Amino acid sequence: MNKLKQLREERNMSQKALGDAVGITATSISRYEIGKRKLSVEMAKKIAGVLDVGWTVLYSESDVD
Repeated sequence: MNKLKQLREERNMSQKALGDAVGITATSISRYEIGKRKLSVEMAKKIAGVLDVGWTVLYSESDVD
């Protein structure tokens, strides 16, 4: 989930801030970012809404513009 980390950092958000925005812990965000936990479509949509991107971007292997 390096894409998630990239997008979060580009928006100067901490894991805690993103987690708070979508109703989960910073630990959960960390687990998504390092691949220890699989991102569900439902959670991807919530996170994408906060990050202002399409949810499928979170599953993309290419760089984000």
